[in-house]
Amino acid sequence: MEIDTIADLSGSITILPVGVRFSVADMSPSVVYTITAVNSNEQQTIFLDTPSSGNFTLTWDGEGPTASIAYDATPVQIQAALELLANITAGDIEVTGTAGTTHVVEYKGTYFATDVALMTIQDVDLVDAGSETITVLHPGATTWELTFSPVLDGANLPVNGKVITFLPQQLDIKIGDGNVTYTEANEYEYDLDRGILDTVRAGDQVPMDVSLDFVYEYATTGTSEAISPMDALKKIGGASEWVSSSSDPCEPYAVDVEVVHTPICTTQEIEGPNEEILVLPRGNKEIVFRATGVPDYEPFNKLCPEPKAPGILKPKEGWVPNEDDPGYRDMMATYGKKRLAWLVITSLEPSDIEWDEVNPDNPATWAKWEQELKDAGLNQVECNRIQQLVFQANCLDETKLEQARENFLVGQQPVPSEFNGLSIAPETMPSGEPASE
Repeated sequence: MEIDTIADLSGSITILPVGVRFSVADMSPSVVYTITAVNSNEQQTIFLDTPSSGNFTLTWDGEGPTASIAYDATPVQIQAALELLANITAGDIEVTGTAGTTHVVEYKGTYFATDVALMTIQDVDLVDAGSETITVLHPGATTWELTFSPVLDGANLPVNGKVITFLPQQLDIKIGDGNVTYTEANEYEYDLDRGILDTVRAGDQVPMDVSLDFVYEYATTGTSEAISPMDALKKIGGASEWVSSSSDPCEPYAVDVEVVHTPICTTQEIEGPNEEILVLPRGNKEIVFRATGVPDYEPFNKLCPEPKAPGILKPKEGWVPNEDDPGYRDMMATYGKKRLAWLVITSLEPSDIEWDEVNPDNPATWAKWEQELKDAGLNQVECNRIQQLVFQANCLDETKLEQARENFLVGQQPVPSEFNGLSIAPETMPSGEPASE
């Protein structure tokens, strides 16, 4: 899906992160879409006006010109010439197009989602050429292409001018063992008649006190932001710009919490952890990543124990953990990032990645996984897709549950039995006459 402009977003946002949810006005039925990939890279078009022979050169951002490039050079040859410039290395650009006519240069790598300088073209000795030009096809640092789920079909496409409404951010937390406790403190008024209880009436409403005591395995916003549950609940850190889920401006900051419990209830044999596959195109080749669900976090807990909150003395309570301590919050944020990095590295073990600096047994190296992939030639969008692959391998979403449910129900359909040669003769014929013996 290509979009023309992005307007009315807080802070003049021009790049939409993966995981953003939105709806389109007047769509029937109403559907919530989730962005699964974006393109905010600059693209520039090289136009050659039908030369019959000769050469040209290119200059970019003060570097160049390149070596002479033949009029009928292929995209691969043009890309190779540009990568010899001092400010362009392998992975920074990708050239596509048709030899002798139009080529598109997309800036990636170092210049990912960046507004870059316009390239210039120099005519060396082109023959029969008209006007050779370079123009900006899509400016950098502005999202111009979206990939989202579910996919729009031909019968339900939005038209120009329809309003796109961006929906509230979500923080998904995979939780382990824990407890939910609550205390109701409703007040009642008792009316007495001559000292005898006569009527009981409910008093003013009092909020319920709910306590959620969980060990969470990881937390994600779907947009690769480092936001902890504490950040979301207290509107601090990565969630400092979040807005309240309440529509009443007079109410204090609030978030909606939904706990989904999906127990495993089956007598069937489980065939091992879930596996997801991601295939990234690379010219005529593909890079395949495999991620499997992590069944046990005990190895992580041994390598990286959870920080303990310092104590604070409170009247009538004595020494209690002080979870509001700034140092403790910082340690928990670091702990959450290490847990996520360990999950990525462990889930990707079936991909047989040969890490240079990342050591699965050394927590101090785990955060380098993304930079190593970038150093290997992957861009930020591809790294985001790999992280999303890990989440898919370790999570159950409604689509997976519905598909599994349908497969199960299909297997429960009765199979008609074959005719076995035996039958019961009817007592009467359709006409009502007695059946013959």
